[in-house]
Amino acid sequence: SLLEMKRGVASLMENVEVSEFVVEATKLLAKARESSIPFVLPANLDMAWLKIASRWNRADQNFVDDDDQCSFLFRLLYAFEFLDSNRTSPFAFDPRSSPLKE
Repeated sequence: SLLEMKRGVASLMENVEVSEFVVEATKLLAKARESSIPFVLPANLDMAWLKIASRWNRADQNFVDDDDQCSFLFRLLYAFEFLDSNRTSPFAFDPRSSPLKE
């Protein structure tokens, strides 16, 4: 059911092991590929963020889908981890140019 799926997504976001898996998988992929091009490009992050932010700006929608939040957070985690392991990549996420604020 839809409610069970929502609970599953929420538990993914709360589970530390899932975040650790994303971090370790990113490190492994970066070493194996030896590429300076990440799987998640800054434009992907911007689009995912805009999908969430646009819903906050609409008066008729006062919620954000958990699936979108989860997807965005894991992409953001990947982007930061890729940046940490590939600092010289011209394609890495630059937090200073992000529309995200505290």
